[in-house]
Amino acid sequence: GNVYLAGETGSASGIASGGFQNTPGGGEDALLVKFDASGNRLWATYYGGSGNDRGYGVASDVSGNVYLAGRTGSAAGIASGGFQNIFAGGVYDAFLVKFDAVGKRLCATYYGGQYVDYGNSVATDASGYVYLAGETESAAGIATAGAFQDAYGPTKSTGFLVKFSSCFSALSVTAVSTDACLGQCIGTTTATPANGTAPYTYSWNTTPPQATKVATGLCIGTYSVTVTDAASNSATVAVAIAPSTLPPCCVISATVSSDPSSTVCVGQNVFISASGGTTYSWHTGATGANIVAAPSATTTYSVMVTDAAGCTGIGTLTVPVDPNCSATGIDQFNNAEVLQVAVWPNPSNGMFNVQWLMADGNTPCIEIYNVFGEKVYSAEVTPINHEPLTINLSFQPSGIYFLRVSPKSNATVSSGQVKTERETLNAKIVIQK
Repeated sequence: GNVYLAGETGSASGIASGGFQNTPGGGEDALLVKFDASGNRLWATYYGGSGNDRGYGVASDVSGNVYLAGRTGSAAGIASGGFQNIFAGGVYDAFLVKFDAVGKRLCATYYGGQYVDYGNSVATDASGYVYLAGETESAAGIATAGAFQDAYGPTKSTGFLVKFSSCFSALSVTAVSTDACLGQCIGTTTATPANGTAPYTYSWNTTPPQATKVATGLCIGTYSVTVTDAASNSATVAVAIAPSTLPPCCVISATVSSDPSSTVCVGQNVFISASGGTTYSWHTGATGANIVAAPSATTTYSVMVTDAAGCTGIGTLTVPVDPNCSATGIDQFNNAEVLQVAVWPNPSNGMFNVQWLMADGNTPCIEIYNVFGEKVYSAEVTPINHEPLTINLSFQPSGIYFLRVSPKSNATVSSGQVKTERETLNAKIVIQK
């Protein structure tokens, strides 16, 4: 196998080759050299900053990575992506650094408190954990609560043993959340710290701020929490409270359309339809997928749509109304043949729009008479509900006329008897030139 040598050096040359740090950092530096089984040097590196640094312990793991432990007096150039990335103070902190098989630094950490701390030896296990042993004169920032000996003493220099994950993870925090319904502030989120020193404090940026592990009463949005451990290390994570996708507050898409889809006259019938669900509840109180409206001003119609799973969605549609255009509506019939008719503009110069809603299968018959009872217009039109028909009476003189709308003119048979009387709608229209 390979052979590793750790130590210290004050030499400016003849030490490093193909390693992580090929020039000295200043003062004395730690060193690490890798040889193959025949004694050939594969790579070598300085390891240190501007202070005095020494390498005391070395170990490798099953993946071919190598670890160097020691002590450092350098406040920079030592830690990277580790548990403790800031020099804690005193004369020395312990350090631990991980290199891969070709000498690339993967991560490194200080380990120490406010006084003198040494890292004397390092070991690994088959699960990827790393163990650092050393000595300390620091009364804080070393032991975790509940460990075998979590208090400094009784002598001036106390041994320590610390277990790291494979890259000496720094304090980290994750957060999980429960979603909230639209318009309801019922979301929660829980922060979970790792790799730090208990106890922990929590600071959420909620309104008002919350200082517990679990934040509650959250509306839909993004929040953050900062967790600080007993060694004054801190980590921040953001978490989103999203709209719930489960009943009763999951959200579906609701589509609303109208016919006609353009600007309408005052009082003109508008046929509004919704889709996307199985039940519908309009703000007007109506139910069902389709409603008929005759707005007197520009109006927004909204509907709550619910699907078979209980999920809901809100759809809206604004119907623009031209206040300078008036449509005269005709009262509804209490029968199943002619439901509703509208005429506009009225009065007009002879050009009228007629819109109707007929029962399925009925063909409307439209007739117009003058004041002498003479029929001046007659048509049976294709039964396309909602679509307005334009009638041209511009060739008629000014005056009063009468519009009649009825089902198709042919007789029908009901219960063995012929029904010949047609049920009609009548309206007065005026031509003004």
